[in-house]
Amino acid sequence: MTNVWNLVHHSQIPLNASAYEFSRGMPDEKWMLFMWVGWVIVSFIAAVASASIFAGILFSREARGSAFNMYLLALTIPDFVISSSCTITCWLNYNLHFYVGNDMCRWQAFYASFGIAGSFYLNALVAHEMRRLLKATKRLEDYHPPSHRRVLLTSAGVLVFCVILSTIHMWGIFSLEAFPTYGIVCVVHDKTVPSTLAMWLIYMPLIAFLPCAYIFYVAINSWWNNLIYLRAPPLAAEEEAANESPEMDSVAEMQRRMHIRRIRQARTLGLYFARIFLSVLLMWAPASVFLITLKLHSAWGVWVGGTWGHLQGLASALMCLTKPDVFDAVKDLYTCRRRPPPQVAPPRIVTKSASCLDFQA
Repeated sequence: MTNVWNLVHHSQIPLNASAYEFSRGMPDEKWMLFMWVGWVIVSFIAAVASASIFAGILFSREARGSAFNMYLLALTIPDFVISSSCTITCWLNYNLHFYVGNDMCRWQAFYASFGIAGSFYLNALVAHEMRRLLKATKRLEDYHPPSHRRVLLTSAGVLVFCVILSTIHMWGIFSLEAFPTYGIVCVVHDKTVPSTLAMWLIYMPLIAFLPCAYIFYVAINSWWNNLIYLRAPPLAAEEEAANESPEMDSVAEMQRRMHIRRIRQARTLGLYFARIFLSVLLMWAPASVFLITLKLHSAWGVWVGGTWGHLQGLASALMCLTKPDVFDAVKDLYTCRRRPPPQVAPPRIVTKSASCLDFQA
């Protein structure tokens, strides 16, 4: 392959070279092959895990019935794109014993940015909906879950926005470009002081910092307004007085139990998506530090960061499986089992208080 990036063996880089120059130094060929094989294995496992969640929800009538599971469907897309694409890229590199080419380099920088941005912005979208749910629950207001159409349209809009952001290295205006760092992986690379400023003042805020800041704002605001630790309100004095008859007492108790059930559902759902975001954050933050921030003058730091980042898809998939209906959907997918459609519940009397509590988690 043509060495269009002037990559050299790391032993040819002078010790007093800048951090930008050290990124041109390739490790020994045997270690490059080892790194690429490792990424092929990890990326393939993560891709299968993401595809399993996507297909399990898509082919399960019960799982598809929840609008919030549509958010999970969207969250698997960035994970699958980056994992499956990296599997192909690294396999080609392994077979060629060198980085495959400039077009693939630009593509890898794109899908790496898309995987990070897509995960964070979709989590920000979910955080916004969770805040709306928790506020309505605390105020005893009607909560209407987003329709499937709305979830799909907003998620698609977010992903299209992330696609545009991920082409930033192709714009040619911020001195940022795709470059095979240490000859093993292409990421958006800074090569001069102006491009370093653009990296941390423009690229990283747009890709990750802004959505993360919004998610932390939602979390802090929810904690400050006691939206996380919801409790069922005590019966009002007039209600207690009216509950002298057994009939009124039973209605009030039923409404109170339904409200407690709604609180538990809202809190469980909020904590569920919070765990998914934390898995994304705890995987991509260290990966970004090793891939972009630290200049360790060694390809091994980049390899560790890339490996840890690729495990994010697997970690998110495992978090998704903690939701019972998603777990059942994936299990049914692999066991080729089709569950019967849920039976229609008998008609019941719906009071104003009860209608506020009917939402599908």
